[in-house]
Amino acid sequence: MGRFVVDGLYLLMVSLLVICCQHQHKVFASKNFLGGSLSYEYYKYDKGFHTVRITAVTGWDLSNSPCGQPCVAGDIGKSTKDWRDYKIRSTGSATNFGEWHLEIKTLSGTIREGNITGAVNTMISGEVAYVSASQPRWMQEVAFFFLEVEDSQYVDVIFKGQSWTDLDMQDCMTYNSCHFYLQQKLRFGTRNDTGAPNNSPKMLYGAVNRIEPNQQSEIEITVMDDDGDLVVCKKADYVLISFPQIDSLSVDDNCVVTVDSSGFPEGSRGMVNVVIEDKPRSSITMGGKLYEKDGTSSLSQVQVQFLVEVAKALPPEIVAPTPCSRGLGNAPPISVNATDTLRIPLYARPNPNSQSSTTIVDFKVTILPTPTTRLVLDNSPTKSAIDNVWTSGLLFETKPPPDDKTESEFLLHVFARDSLGYDSEACRFQVRVLALVTTHAQNPCPPGSTGNLCQSAKDSKCHCENGGHCGESQTQKKEVCYCPLGFFGDDCSSADTDPRPKRPTFDDAAGIPNGGTILCEEFSDCIFNIHTIGRDPGQPPTLKEAPKSPELKIRFDATKPETSTSLAGNRFVTSAVIKTGPPGLFKLCVNSEDASRTRITATYCYHVKVVPKTMGSKVQFQTAFIPPTPPNGTEIPCPKASERCYLLAYTKTLPTGTCPKLVSENEAKAFVVTHTPAVDVKDACVAQIMLFNLKGLACVHVHSMPQQSSSSGEKDRRCYTVTPVDETASRICRSEDCNQPIGACLATPDIPSTQCVCPEHAANYLDVRCYQ
Repeated sequence: MGRFVVDGLYLLMVSLLVICCQHQHKVFASKNFLGGSLSYEYYKYDKGFHTVRITAVTGWDLSNSPCGQPCVAGDIGKSTKDWRDYKIRSTGSATNFGEWHLEIKTLSGTIREGNITGAVNTMISGEVAYVSASQPRWMQEVAFFFLEVEDSQYVDVIFKGQSWTDLDMQDCMTYNSCHFYLQQKLRFGTRNDTGAPNNSPKMLYGAVNRIEPNQQSEIEITVMDDDGDLVVCKKADYVLISFPQIDSLSVDDNCVVTVDSSGFPEGSRGMVNVVIEDKPRSSITMGGKLYEKDGTSSLSQVQVQFLVEVAKALPPEIVAPTPCSRGLGNAPPISVNATDTLRIPLYARPNPNSQSSTTIVDFKVTILPTPTTRLVLDNSPTKSAIDNVWTSGLLFETKPPPDDKTESEFLLHVFARDSLGYDSEACRFQVRVLALVTTHAQNPCPPGSTGNLCQSAKDSKCHCENGGHCGESQTQKKEVCYCPLGFFGDDCSSADTDPRPKRPTFDDAAGIPNGGTILCEEFSDCIFNIHTIGRDPGQPPTLKEAPKSPELKIRFDATKPETSTSLAGNRFVTSAVIKTGPPGLFKLCVNSEDASRTRITATYCYHVKVVPKTMGSKVQFQTAFIPPTPPNGTEIPCPKASERCYLLAYTKTLPTGTCPKLVSENEAKAFVVTHTPAVDVKDACVAQIMLFNLKGLACVHVHSMPQQSSSSGEKDRRCYTVTPVDETASRICRSEDCNQPIGACLATPDIPSTQCVCPEHAANYLDVRCYQ
């Protein structure tokens, strides 16, 4: 991190000073810049120096971009650091991707300036956020670096260059200043309303925006403010733009840009330059200075620039019920608790005027800031039978905010891409992730104490039979018995009856329910148990592969009697092994056949979320938990009427042959009812985990395993997302016609919605309902 001290001259660290100056005699003037924005987030104050995180969202022509050559949609998410460094070395120019400058007004009132391009080139890290598929070909980069500056009245961070692409809709040649110029003003000082320094607004935008010929077009800039301030947009004045704006350009306070293309021929290009300010919603002080509500003074000021091009296009459309938002800068965000999974259904259709063979082939998403866990998109949009609409889904697996924050906010742009290469207008979301106050893990019970609450037997106010455990009631202030599977009643003394189904079927009592989401790592074997109930004693159902996504392969191990619970009836368990490919959201269906294997008696379908190993390796298949424990991150739809669901988790036994201590991290979400040696898995213990019907994450972990350090707790942890649902997937699918058994119904019970899964070998000649 560079420290920029202003005292007559900028004194940089020696290593950064050398980098800063070694190439500045060369200027690379390629016309590759297509737009940019800057924002900042305050990081810390230490011994007279402020540290801020500068984020730059920039657009570049693919002929000379930070993405590299070639640059394709598959590069989204790729780091741009290596290619940036290569371009500097190969061209001998430190300014291929712009110059960076600082202007600082010191506490004494002196103005100091300096070029920090070399230092920024060393520190900046970025990734590919978007790649277009149609002309003009361009990409968008989200990059950041940390800047440390001395205490001062204000700091201007300036990003500029000589490389705007050709412009036809405004006169820059007369002014001999077709360069780009972005300025961001930082003011320090503690706000009396938040108790912290200010953060600038953040924004997302499209670097290249098509506008129809001879008409007015509106372009929205998506903005948010972490401090909850009022965000106001306006046209940049001459101080911040050295040549005139487009004559027909207007910008309203809500960041909607209007451009009239009348008089401009097709192919004309123009640059839009907008200033975004944040103003307090009530009068506050910051650094001792008063900022009045609706006053003229802004807390900070940032810019966004982008290109408009007059061109006819037939872009696809994202349609209802996709919950797109408008005017995000001053609108309430979607709130979600940390560690929950936000599920956003997506619906899109080709432009009504495009050729009939046009299809929706993909959805793309851009997010700011970059989250710690990747978003997961359904890689295979499914065509609906109504209005030529394709459906898909976006999953955002949230993580807690940093330790010093109670929330994190994200901006999302989602685009639908059609088979012609056109992208839709952005569907916009603002998401606020709220920190949770969690119950810390309990210590092991002391000698003489039993149960999850480690209560003394003589002090317990409840008595439980058949292995039940006392625990605090979820609805009353008293202890109650939590019963293992197969028993019920106030003291767990009553046994369940044999369900005796009319035909073999699946069993939700201890397995992943129909419509659940299984999380797996890429290019690996993902193992979980499927529970079934047979009609006749000793005759288990036969499990067979049903329609699924072609990216998945599945096999079934031998079916065995279910011995881990006391459930009555002819119950069986089969380990299923999914062989995964690349990341994405996929579909998997399984058929149950009767003992004669002459007919299908039931079908279950699951969502399968495949994540990169860099994400899943921290939580999948680790030391204490062993297969067939349901994979970490699996989502369990739990009927509200049942109040609770169960899962079976398997752990390694200790060297003594006993079971390790398995602890719930929050007994309001999960309760370990039993943890005993397993009969069907060698050298293992099996736990019955009760998941209460409360939305959110339910976590358990093994308290200690031999030869593990104190830092290995995360490795011995399993968390499951519980989603309360009004109806089960099986009930939702009863009214869905998927031409069974050729097709199968996959439900998403928490939305609720359904889709038909058709055989992969017949996808080209079956319709959305799996009919010819």
